[in-house]
Order: sequence, then structure tokens, then C-alpha cells
Amino acid sequence: MIKARYILSVFIAIIAATLLYLITTALHRQSEQVAMKDSLPNAALTALDGSQLSLAEALSGKRALLSFINPGCDHCRYEVEALCSDVERPSDIQIVFLSGAPADSLRALAAPWVEVPDVYFAHDSAWQVSNQLGVRSFPTMFLYEADGSLLTKVEGEAKPAYLYGLFAQATAME
Repeated sequence: MIKARYILSVFIAIIAATLLYLITTALHRQSEQVAMKDSLPNAALTALDGSQLSLAEALSGKRALLSFINPGCDHCRYEVEALCSDVERPSDIQIVFLSGAPADSLRALAAPWVEVPDVYFAHDSAWQVSNQLGVRSFPTMFLYEADGSLLTKVEGEAKPAYLYGLFAQATAME
């Protein structure tokens, strides 16, 4: 009887320690993701021409729409075409499309749009920035103010007018 109680006590202690570890780890990860999402990541990316591109330098005082895409995703291809061909885009918004997919597939997707002003395509090596920001699906967009502070995150396909409206709402609240 004493042996059974001892085994049960050890089992309960192991379960309690495991739960405590899982909860602590989850809370730590959540706090790290919230901290990283509050401001524009200062990451070095590789532009399609092979040059290094710093997000902070590229956006230099403009509002930014940071869009994480996968060239093989139909919704992502729609998002790229819709944003790049929209003539209603406010002039103070820059768009950066990021993908960790092979550079050749990103180049193929970007080819029709490389001359569009204030639109950049960059390779996110090993999905580094998307992992930092907790991107779980594509497309996922982060909207940032000119000072680098996060306005909001949008997951999934969204019409350009909706995205620009989010920027306009933030401006109206100031």
C-alpha cells in the first residue's frame, strides 16, 4: 500500500513538473513574440539583385506594409498582383514582399512588378524574419507606422482598399 502511494506521488509530481514547464515555456514564447511584433524588425534581407537590404533603411520614414508570401500560393499571387497594380495606393506607403522560398521562384513572381515605385521583393533566408514575427500562414501582412511601430497584423488575402483603410484609420485617430 505504501509503495503504491509512493509511486502515485512520484507520478503526480512528474505530471505537475511537466505542466509547469509547458506553461512557463508557452508564456515565455508568447512574450517574446509580442515584444518582436511591436516594432519593425531590423533585419538584413537579400534583395532580388543580390544586394543586402535592411528593412529599417529601406523604409526610411515611410509607412510600411510588410507582406510574407509564398510564390506557390494562389492567395499570395493575388495579393502581389492586387497591391502592385493598385493605382490608389497612398504615396507614403512602401510595400515589402518577403519570402523564404527559393530565390528563383520569388524572382519569377516579382518579374512583372520590379519597376513599381516603393515596392520591394526580398528573400527571407530560411524564413528568419517570418519565424521571428510568428507568421503561421501566407499571405500575412504587418502594417507599420513611419516610426516603425506596428499598427496591425492581417492574415490571409485582403483587398488593397481594406489595407489602406487600416492606415487611414490609424491616421484619423492621431
